[in-house]
Amino acid sequence: LHGTIPQELVELQFLMALDLSWNNLTGIIPENIGHANVLEILSLQGNELNGTLPNGLFELTNLKYLFLGDNGFSGSISENIEQLANLRQLTVSENPMAGTIPSALGLCKYLESLNIYYTNIEGTIPEEVCLLTQGYNNLQIQADCSPDKATAVPFIKCDCCKFCCDHNTHECKIESDEQPSAINDQHTTSTISNNSDVTRSQLMEKLEVEVLHRGATFNDMASDDPRQLALNWILDEDGTGLDLNA
Repeated sequence: LHGTIPQELVELQFLMALDLSWNNLTGIIPENIGHANVLEILSLQGNELNGTLPNGLFELTNLKYLFLGDNGFSGSISENIEQLANLRQLTVSENPMAGTIPSALGLCKYLESLNIYYTNIEGTIPEEVCLLTQGYNNLQIQADCSPDKATAVPFIKCDCCKFCCDHNTHECKIESDEQPSAINDQHTTSTISNNSDVTRSQLMEKLEVEVLHRGATFNDMASDDPRQLALNWILDEDGTGLDLNA
């Protein structure tokens, strides 16, 4: 698909899922997107969209899954994010967004996955957000929190992130009490321990939703993707890692 997102599309009264991911769409998110007030899934990732996130986006109070990664969005995450109280997954990674993570995001008590890596978002992950990593949904955060190889200073400070990336090199690793497994551009077989506090059912649910709305299959996922590592752990009964790309 090419062109912009039609204004009329977001006026559909009973629209519950809108997946326009991995196309060549340009322009901005329509301000009237808030009119699609029963929308639960919005996936716009993998396009050439730009501009800031419109206020109308935060009127989608039924929204559960919001995928905006790999675009050209600028601006910051608004304090109005707290209005998306039903949000389960939020991805704004691979956008030139800046600012900091608002503490209001901690009011999204059902949040399970937060992806903010490869952005210009900096500062410190608020304590209110970190508390969600200890809650029932066991929030998983992936951010640019690895120490910079040149300065040894992380781009964003996070004491509760599961996955940390280097803002400049785009190399990532799993943060854990054990020795982390490196995730880089090489296809490697990495592991997640069966002693992890993340349940297999939680990981599978997250994987199914994101893979579905990427229009991909599990076998399409590169082994340097943290979701591939999670899937390895889910499918390998011994927890020793299963390379699906072998």
